[in-house]
This record gives sequence, C-alpha cells and structure tokens, in this order.
Amino acid sequence: MAHVLVVDDSATFRRMLCPKLREAGHVVSEAVDGEEALIAIAESAEPLVVVLDVVMPRLGGIGVLNAVDDAPHLALRHTFILVTATANAVPPFAVADMLARLRVPMLVKPFEISRLLDLISRAHSAPVRQLAERSFSHLAAALGRSRRPYVQIATRAYRYLPAR
Repeated sequence: MAHVLVVDDSATFRRMLCPKLREAGHVVSEAVDGEEALIAIAESAEPLVVVLDVVMPRLGGIGVLNAVDDAPHLALRHTFILVTATANAVPPFAVADMLARLRVPMLVKPFEISRLLDLISRAHSAPVRQLAERSFSHLAAALGRSRRPYVQIATRAYRYLPAR
C-alpha cells in the first residue's frame, strides 16, 4: 500500500482521517502545515501520496505545490491530493494550470472516505508510470512504434527497484 502524508492544521481532521487510512492498509505520516510537509517530502526515501489542505498557517497547500512545481524531482517522485473546506474554491488560472500540470485532484470537505481511498490508489501508481514513460519514450520513438508495450513492461520493472 501507499505511504500517505496527511497535511492539515486541523488536529481533529487528522485524528479522524489517519486511522481510516491505516485501517485501509496504508502507512500514514502527519504534518501540521506546509513547511513541515516540504521537509517530509524532501527527506522521504520513498514516494509519498500527500493529502494536502489548501488553507494552513505558515505555508498553505498551494504554496507547497508551488515549491514542488519548482523542483521537478519532487513532482515526479510524489503525488498530491488537495483538500479544501471551501466548496467554491475556484483557483485562479495560474493555479489551475499548475494543478493540471502536476495532476492534482481536489476534494471538498467533507468527502466520502471511499473517494479518497480511490484517489490514493490511483496516485500511488502514478510516479512509477511517469518514470516508465520517460525512460521508454525514446526507445519507442527510435523504433517507430507505440510506446505502450514498453511503458507497461517498465512500469512493472520499476516497482521492484530500490528508491533513489
């Protein structure tokens, strides 16, 4: 299962969510704001699925994603799910573009735990697939063939390689 980093300034939200994620078989870590999250993300020896609140003291979720967007190695290694308590939180165009580029889905609190677990499951496999696509796109292009079979093989292989 995935290693999930829950980043939210609300202790109540973390106390409610973390046990449910553990029950689902995930390893769970916590951070109370974006600055703690950035340290955990940078120091992690394994890919993380980061459940990230939008509004937090010191550094919010959008600030974390801006920092990750500026560090491609972090963007490729980890995946993110943005959560917000504001249903009408429509990000400005630049933020929406970044969310699309980083492939960050957004959930509005309260949400169904099954929806979050589905997003975590999808996010957990995303970094492996991205690495496989980068590694084998050039091979497929050189052969003049579809890259799909190469990506499928590489995705399986990269799952068993040690973390960098």
